[in-house]
Amino acid sequence: MRKVFELKSGTITLGSTKRKRAARHGGGAQTLDEVNDDTITLSFMPRLCTKRRMLTVTVSRQAFAKGSFSGIAHISANNIIPNDSRVFDVVRSGNLLGLQKMLREGTASLRDHDECGQSLLCVSTSPSTAQLLFP
Repeated sequence: MRKVFELKSGTITLGSTKRKRAARHGGGAQTLDEVNDDTITLSFMPRLCTKRRMLTVTVSRQAFAKGSFSGIAHISANNIIPNDSRVFDVVRSGNLLGLQKMLREGTASLRDHDECGQSLLCVSTSPSTAQLLFP
């Protein structure tokens, strides 16, 4: 599920995923258990700011059929940079050495996202671009 809410100050995106799977646990005599994985993500991307940051809150939960569960919350602030920034050209061309150089020099960050909220990894793997080439 994905819902988008447009506000005067920015855009809120709410997404959720659910998955059922079988998992093994236990020591020597491993048993099979059904696990329900749920993830909820809430993102806010501001409209007006010179230095924009996208705030993302993600909560992941695993519930086991026998009643126990675990939950993890994650908050991140990501840089929003213009779509025509050099780092996106470097990533689209699959230039891993160029990306590493930009990261070392501080001219790019792994937290950089385009104006639509796509990370460098998403941009590098989109169907219209080349993938990063790892040695």
